[in-house]
Amino acid sequence: ALHLLGVLLHEKGELSKAIELVKTAVELNPQYAQAHHNLAVMLSQNGQEDQAKEHMRISEALLEAQGAKQNKILTHQEKDFLE
Repeated sequence: ALHLLGVLLHEKGELSKAIELVKTAVELNPQYAQAHHNLAVMLSQNGQEDQAKEHMRISEALLEAQGAKQNKILTHQEKDFLE
């Protein structure tokens, strides 16, 4: 809910409040790739490039890990289907 509220505030142009909320969302759920991505965009718009790059890196790593996990699940399901 905090992440979504932050996105809505960002859309309304309330960047500082949006960043605070999305940062809190990331602290509460560090595995939330989309929140890291959106935080990176907001931080970049706020001139905080180093922090933005770090959150974008985290987002990409999380998405990659989630994709690998999904691929393992699909591979396992295919194996079960073929047996």
